[in-house]
Amino acid sequence: MELNEQGVLHAKARRYEEAISSIREAIRREPRLSGLYKNLGVTYINWGRPAEALEPLRQALKLEPDCGYCHFYLGVALAHPELGRHAEATKAYEDALRTGWTSADLYINLGWFTT
Repeated sequence: MELNEQGVLHAKARRYEEAISSIREAIRREPRLSGLYKNLGVTYINWGRPAEALEPLRQALKLEPDCGYCHFYLGVALAHPELGRHAEATKAYEDALRTGWTSADLYINLGWFTT
């Protein structure tokens, strides 16, 4: 099983330290794959560490600027109560929409800050 898959499975089982370790090793081996950074950022969010999610999500967006999913999760991290950066979160959600990526969660989250 590849390292990224292992990391995702660890994250689903809430074994976040193992997930982070596996995904970081995958990034070390394949630093140009945006999906690895996305998975690392989402894992940090799910672990309740939104500040640590910012760098990998921004790196994913450097590699794949039109990743709507990455913009969305950057917004989720920024909007987390620990950070409370709502204006930046709104921009990230709007950027996700501009890519053509949509989800009900995107509209719900965007609605929290624009109404």
